[in-house]
Amino acid sequence: MSNTIDWGKIHYSSWSPETNLTGTGGSSFSNTQSIELDGIDDEVSMDFTNTSSTGSISVWIKPTDYTTGSQIICLYVSGGYRDLISLSQRTDGTIAFSAFDGGSTRWRVVTDNAVVSNGTWTHVVFSFDGSNGTIYINGSTVSQTYEVTTNTSWWWDDLLPTTQRLGILRVNGYSAQQRYYGNIEEQSVFTTALSSTEVSAIYNSGLPTDLSSKSNIVAWYRCGDGDTAPILTDNIGSNNGTMTNFSTFSTDVPT
Repeated sequence: MSNTIDWGKIHYSSWSPETNLTGTGGSSFSNTQSIELDGIDDEVSMDFTNTSSTGSISVWIKPTDYTTGSQIICLYVSGGYRDLISLSQRTDGTIAFSAFDGGSTRWRVVTDNAVVSNGTWTHVVFSFDGSNGTIYINGSTVSQTYEVTTNTSWWWDDLLPTTQRLGILRVNGYSAQQRYYGNIEEQSVFTTALSSTEVSAIYNSGLPTDLSSKSNIVAWYRCGDGDTAPILTDNIGSNNGTMTNFSTFSTDVPT
């Protein structure tokens, strides 16, 4: 088997290009920071346990150079040998979601066309209903293809993950590789398959928004806002992340 894995309202913008304020009524939501990974040795790791048979992953990304190789964005691993679920961007600008059991591919779904651009923020959601997954880019579904369909229902209840990682393929049975080169922002996890309406609300016309009241959200990392390096705070649960080999936050955010 090859060791290469193709994976991982009302609003206004303030006068400052680094601050977004969103919300309804008298509330406000400030978004001023993201994490920037160098593609060399930067990574983030946090505890993550989930036995749900459905779920969704939401994240904002801004690649610096997606052509350097397959790059992991989000990774979920157990203690098992080459057991993982991943989100990655590939060298052609496509996005891939994959699941592996003992190194054997259970399923892989990929966007049919390039959906990311270097230097541009993109919102990515994967919504999994228990048997199939749907990829959303910037609030809308895109054309996608299942490249592998051995077992399309294989999910967290099968993987039994213990750890989530951002920006690296680090799992029992593989050497650390496929590091992410670019910015990651507002990463969150849900135990249900998000609907198109819910995804659109999270995308919020291109501005990250408050997720604290979202149904069935189990983890939410602001990636800078309210954080003190090297800790990324889990704003929903208690599984804080730890930044490794970098400690500064970027003021580059979706606007």
